[in-house]
Amino acid sequence: MKRLLSALEIAAYRTSLRCLALLLPLQDRAEWTKEWTSELWYVYQASVSPMWFAWQGHRTVIAFCLGAFHDARSLRQGTSQPTPSAVPYARSANHCLGVLALIVGLSVGFALVIPHVRTSFEPSPYRAPQTLVSIALDGYSETGLPTIPVEQYRSWRVRSQHLFSEFALYQLAHQRLHLSRGRTPTLTIVSVTPNLFSMLGVSAPQAAPRMVGQFPTLLLARSTWHTFFGEDPHVLGSVIMLGSQQVRITGVLNDNAWRLPSKADAWLVEPDDAASTLSAKSRAFVLARLSSASTLTLHGEHWKMPDPDPNEVTPTPPANFGGYECVAFSAVMRRPFNIFLFTLVLALLSLPATTSMPLGEYPSTSQSLSWRLRMRRWGFFYGKIALLLPIVFFSSLDLANFSSAIDPIHAQYIQIVASFCASLYALRWALRDQRARCPICLCQLTHPARIGEASRNFLAWNVTELICADGHGLLHVPETPTCWFATQRWLYLDASWSSLFVKSI
Repeated sequence: MKRLLSALEIAAYRTSLRCLALLLPLQDRAEWTKEWTSELWYVYQASVSPMWFAWQGHRTVIAFCLGAFHDARSLRQGTSQPTPSAVPYARSANHCLGVLALIVGLSVGFALVIPHVRTSFEPSPYRAPQTLVSIALDGYSETGLPTIPVEQYRSWRVRSQHLFSEFALYQLAHQRLHLSRGRTPTLTIVSVTPNLFSMLGVSAPQAAPRMVGQFPTLLLARSTWHTFFGEDPHVLGSVIMLGSQQVRITGVLNDNAWRLPSKADAWLVEPDDAASTLSAKSRAFVLARLSSASTLTLHGEHWKMPDPDPNEVTPTPPANFGGYECVAFSAVMRRPFNIFLFTLVLALLSLPATTSMPLGEYPSTSQSLSWRLRMRRWGFFYGKIALLLPIVFFSSLDLANFSSAIDPIHAQYIQIVASFCASLYALRWALRDQRARCPICLCQLTHPARIGEASRNFLAWNVTELICADGHGLLHVPETPTCWFATQRWLYLDASWSSLFVKSI
């Protein structure tokens, strides 16, 4: 019995050594395994067999196996060094552009997967979006807050208009939907006038509540129908408690059909276009349809005006009246890209304050840098910028809209912060990466060496020296910029240095 136990223990230790041999190249495994298994037998016999407490001997054998692990790891590190031809590629310009292109693909892929980002690039589902405008108080069009009193909306409806042919209203509210006992989720309910969907050009099933009886009409978003009703078709036509009132579910609307700046889980259709059930003092969002698309040519996509006067075609606000802002929906659709352009300009203005702008001093009289190499160098630099811009744009959109719970207004704030920080970091990295590359082969410079002392800044050299692995030149970077050595300098090496490098010039 004792002999069988010893055989099993030795077999277990041999198996562990064979597993460690997998760390080595195939041609070295057999010889390494023979050496260590032969030593294992002697260590086991000397440590385990004579001892009364076998566990103390096993500690010695385990320590022996750990030594085999360290030996295998050191041999692997010694035999797995990259070849000289493979080392430069990891630092080459093609490798850099390839990695950036891969990141572009990933950011675009995430944008196509995230619903809110994907729909922002799709064509508008609304009819003639260039003639559809939102109206808000002057200075509040970008806040995403309801600013128009309901009584003001009713006043506009009954007055003849020259600029607008139709008005519609919607108002947000958070109400509890009573599904069952103990299950009452709070949803974002949008109260809309019956003409809203027809004005937008969206097909909404049974949008008029008077056609379905005494109960108000409730339209569910498809995501709400899926989450809380399991896409049960029998729920259509049923009566359910919403807050303190009973409503009838009459249809389901696609989430993509709602592109207005507010989140909607369901829509409660008002009994008439005047929104008579809403408080006159409450505030809501107001949309209007322009009488003619030529108004945009006259005013642009964003203009200000006073209280619309039926007797004035192109009104001008009085001095003591703030007026209203009208924003075309076509401009709202471009808002994510406009935010990106705005943050990019801010990053460009902030860049000189955060990093050094010059790329360095390069001898212009050198014959080593032909016009073709200069074009290649600058093409690589602008190629990096061209790949970084879509990375910043799509990644900031992905971050701002990764969750459907994020409000559209909050998503804009997230995009502003993320886009500015990413743009500033990307531009800084592009400059620093360009300065750390050889102007000939565009590979990253290696082997930094410190030359001089800090006390010799004004008397002699105190720099960090980097060298091109292909022997094209040396780069001297001052530790402390001085009046005579303010930026990095490049020194070309002639052909006499080629024998010191693996790859010749």
